[in-house]
Amino acid sequence: MSGEDRLYAVIRRMFPADGYELSESSSPESVPGWDSLTHLNLVMALEDEFEVSLTPAEVLEMKTVGLIRTILSTHGAEL
Repeated sequence: MSGEDRLYAVIRRMFPADGYELSESSSPESVPGWDSLTHLNLVMALEDEFEVSLTPAEVLEMKTVGLIRTILSTHGAEL
């Protein structure tokens, strides 16, 4: 599975609702159920999946799927 597929798979597991399109611009405003608690759960799932450790500043910066990809890439995650 490619890195993009892995990233999208983690996000889909965390936010399983139907009726939304997942893209680089997807954010808490466009993904049903993406609130502060599920954001923290998403962060933990991403750290596990990509074997990275994110800083609190990076966690706060993760406002879209594209920003998540950028931050994971800075940690060497293959995306």
